[in-house]
Amino acid sequence: MPERLWRHTHSRRCSENFTLQKKCRPRTARTFLLFEKHNTSVPGTEGLLERLRDGVVVGDGGLIFAMERRGYMNAGVWTPEVVVEHPEAVKQLHREFLRAGSDVVQTLTFNGSQDKLNKIFGNNTFSCQQLSDAGYHIAREVAKEGDALVAGSISQCPSYIEGKGKAAVQAQTREQLKPFIKNKVDFLIAEFFFHVEEIEWAIEEALKTGIVVAATLAIGVKGDMNGIPAGECAVRMAKAGAHVVGVNCMFDPDETVKTIKAMKTALDDAGLSPFLMTQPNGFFCPGAGKYGYLSCPEFPYAMEPRVVTRFDVHRYARAVCDLGVRYIGGCCGFEPYHIRAIAEEVAEERGKMPPASDKHKPWGKCLELSYIDFIRERVGLFRAPLSSGSISSILAAMSQKGLLERLRDGLVVGDGGMIFALERRGYVDAGMWTPEVVVEHPEAVKQLHREFLRAGSDVIQTVTYNGSQDKLNKALGSDAFTCQQINDAACQIAREVANEGNALVAGSINKCPAYKEGKGKAAVQAQMREQLQPFVRNKIDFIILEFFFHVEEIEWAIEEAVKTGMVVVATMAVSMKGDGNGIPAGECAVRMAKAGAQVVGVNCLFDPDTTVKTIKAMKAALNNAGLSPYLMTQPNGFMCPGAGTQGYLSCPEFPYALEPRVVTRFDVHRYARAVHDLGVRYLGGCCGFEPYHIRAIAEEVAEERGKLPPASKKHQPWGKCLERSHMDYVKKRAGREYWENLIPGSGRFQPPSHVYDPSPEKDLE
Repeated sequence: MPERLWRHTHSRRCSENFTLQKKCRPRTARTFLLFEKHNTSVPGTEGLLERLRDGVVVGDGGLIFAMERRGYMNAGVWTPEVVVEHPEAVKQLHREFLRAGSDVVQTLTFNGSQDKLNKIFGNNTFSCQQLSDAGYHIAREVAKEGDALVAGSISQCPSYIEGKGKAAVQAQTREQLKPFIKNKVDFLIAEFFFHVEEIEWAIEEALKTGIVVAATLAIGVKGDMNGIPAGECAVRMAKAGAHVVGVNCMFDPDETVKTIKAMKTALDDAGLSPFLMTQPNGFFCPGAGKYGYLSCPEFPYAMEPRVVTRFDVHRYARAVCDLGVRYIGGCCGFEPYHIRAIAEEVAEERGKMPPASDKHKPWGKCLELSYIDFIRERVGLFRAPLSSGSISSILAAMSQKGLLERLRDGLVVGDGGMIFALERRGYVDAGMWTPEVVVEHPEAVKQLHREFLRAGSDVIQTVTYNGSQDKLNKALGSDAFTCQQINDAACQIAREVANEGNALVAGSINKCPAYKEGKGKAAVQAQMREQLQPFVRNKIDFIILEFFFHVEEIEWAIEEAVKTGMVVVATMAVSMKGDGNGIPAGECAVRMAKAGAQVVGVNCLFDPDTTVKTIKAMKAALNNAGLSPYLMTQPNGFMCPGAGTQGYLSCPEFPYALEPRVVTRFDVHRYARAVHDLGVRYLGGCCGFEPYHIRAIAEEVAEERGKLPPASKKHQPWGKCLERSHMDYVKKRAGREYWENLIPGSGRFQPPSHVYDPSPEKDLE
């Protein structure tokens, strides 16, 4: 490029204050190692929503635009007859996007409505059904070559612009949908719509198929062609029933980031949470009006100077990923190398590099091999150099992720029952369960934290249970310990241990006597604020509100916790029977989410089996309410089937003789798998969960997390270590079949003295 033109282009882009520049982040060593492995996926069976729930989906690029550039399409009409005339050319382009990292093969059926085809070719040339059938079969053939889904694409039709009305427009939509239903596409994409009303009509028809629907509008922040703001458009698409909503084509990545941000804000304000999707075009068009790049004087034949670079795409992908977009792709102008840039940018989140990276390394790393000195000097010019590849740098990079980023990218393993374990170790009074141990015996607390960390915990939770000032005053007297003193000490202990591994620190707050005593909201929230102050001061990573019996009290707690600006996790000690006032578990979950908690769930009081049922009810209620906080479970470690609203507290053996009720590590394996399969992302335990129980969780989800915990060096799942026993009858017990089907005996031949204590909740304090 001549220096004059380079300077012009460079200064133009810099002067635009391209906001995505701010989204650059250093490439981690783990990502670099992924480049060396080039691990490819084994074809799977997950649908779009499952993939979006579990991570990031990479879309494909601009099929129509690329086909025109390759000589197979007319830029004047942009119709998809190429799928019949040159199917091998279409297959090749699909394969290039697949190799670049696309998780989706989208049918080349843009502009394929029958009224559009009739206008261009006359009534007897191509039928919508013919082209959609051909487009599907080509896409499916290529998708089977990798772990990809097939998306059936429909777009706007002339009937809407011509004012023929809803019935005529939906008739065109139905015609496009029929081949997709017949051929069983994996999901539908309604794209390149200019008017929200038309896409609402399309969504209405698409939903009748029973197939997952993604809906995107070709708009910027200014809104659709009638001036309806982007945020309102997103809300209307979601309310119409689209499972995924977003933006496609027309505007460049910078404008797309602004638009999806506006959409997300409006959806959040409306209490709606569809998955988000972006597929911008690949041409810079800052300041363009409602028609975006179509209004560029260079469109369609001289757009080359406006093409975004792979590095622009890296920044775009990071920006939208950080906003919570789960489906990231491109549209017109996005070539396979652009899609590879997306896949490389989110490689850490996806746990893999695309196949095409075997011929590429990010940020110019390949230039190290150049024989020209001044070319070699460009390595890293486009971005900070790659990290060294040491395990410490991997951990350092990962540790920058907060709770929500970790939940977005995979699973988080919590810790276990700190207070209960410390009582058994001689450091806590079982009558009061207060946390003065952090001041009196900090080394004992550190040791237990370290054991949970070694067992696989991603979170070190402060030992601050029952630490409200009114509780401390009641239990220990007003002059013994202060809430601030205890919480400060607990934060410092937790952070010291968390820094020894890749762990987050969570500040724990629970119910307080002021609520039970009926002192009202102001008094309760004053207690909450007192506990929160040390957490803010010590800059913990997030807040856990836990062991609340009444949803009203936890709503008050959430209200105060949200004011800190930290991530708020809210869990209740409830079963299917509901809270202390009989409010159903599902309603409790909805109320916690609406109060502002980003993670909601269940903790303590009930065993794993009951917890699975409860979180399932919570999830159903949240789905019905259109809410999607992350889910969390931390059951207690004691079997108490059939217990009333007070769970294991009503066991006659509580707290000193619960040993026969302790769950086994194999019970924990089953629990972890059950809640994981329900979509729970934060899995831990509470009272009774020892480090070996947490290790069982970490081992059960080792495949999902891509690692075993350090403590597995001394353990192999499902009794595999027993193969080395010198006793034959013990060797026979090695393996899952034996332990998974075992019903443990208690060793007690007398029946229990009592089943459950029916004491009402008013006696609990």
